[in-house]
Parts: sequence; structure tokens; C-alpha cells
Amino acid sequence: MDEDEHSQGLPAPPDPPAAPSGFATDLSDPATSGRPSARSGIPDTTSLGRNKAGMLSLIGGLAVVIGVFLPWVSSTNGAITDSHNGMSIGTYGTLFLGAMAAAGGFGSMQRRPSPLAAARGGSLINGALILGLMALRWGTLQDYLEEARSFPGVTASIGPGVWLAMAGGLMVLAGGAMTWVQRQKGS
Repeated sequence: MDEDEHSQGLPAPPDPPAAPSGFATDLSDPATSGRPSARSGIPDTTSLGRNKAGMLSLIGGLAVVIGVFLPWVSSTNGAITDSHNGMSIGTYGTLFLGAMAAAGGFGSMQRRPSPLAAARGGSLINGALILGLMALRWGTLQDYLEEARSFPGVTASIGPGVWLAMAGGLMVLAGGAMTWVQRQKGS
């Protein structure tokens, strides 16, 4: 408003309400808000690192879950193609561990991590178990391929689900390792 409007008898705008007691009034000052804000220019490296590690675990866990439903082995004789996904092979443990890794990664990305996500070494152990189960399945997959290839004119190969689940397991393991390193630096 300019001075002409005030001189015409219009009331002055009210003052903004005061902040309730116990709340910071200057959100750009880390000392008063309890955490750095986007305006302070100082990133909160603890939460950024936690978010990267959590994101790796989340994406890796989802990759494992999706990989279980994709083909693990495929065989063809030129006219007929047969494929089996992880569920038909019986990889329920891999599916469960992938879901747990995704849930733990999502939980660790929250402002207040869930008790599941806060468990020390959860993603590290999950990633190791996923890769361990994949290693155990590798022999079974090779037996299937050898048996299928024993028939004349049949070709067989490992499907994309195996590779996606293995990549997801490595991502979960990497996220767990990042979390472990961050906790070692913090303690």
C-alpha cells in the first residue's frame, strides 16, 4: 500500500501472527531450527547419505522382486519356447528377502527411520543372503540348462530375471555397506 491509501482512512494490515512458543522463528538458522534448512546452504550430509543408501536398498529390493517374476531359464527348439520364472523354480526366499530389502530401504529414507531400517547391518545381511540364495540356485539353473541342451536342436539360456535379481542383490549389499560405513564414521 502506498501513503495515499493510508491517508484515506484505510486500516493498516495486521501484523503476522507470532510463532508458538518452542518453535524456531528463523528457519534459515541451523542453531534455532535444530537442522539446516535449504536456505542456509548447508546440506545435512547424514540424511543425504542415508537417503542414497536407502535408495540403493529400495531400488535393489524392487529389482529382486521384479526379477523373481521374470524368466530365469528359457529353452527353445525353434518352434516351441519354454521358460520358467523364479516363482516356478521356488525362489520364495529370494522374493521375501527382496521385499524386506525394499521395505528397509524405504523405511531408512524416512525422516525418522523405522526400527526395521534402523537395525544395524539389516541391508548388508539382506544383500548377502540374496546373493547367497542366487549362488545356491546357480547350480540348479546350470543343471536345467544342461538337461535341456541334451535334446537335439534345443537351445537353452539363463533369463533376464536371474541377472536382474543378482544386480538387485548387489545394490542392496552396496546400500548396506554405505549404511555400515556411515555408522562407523558416526560412532
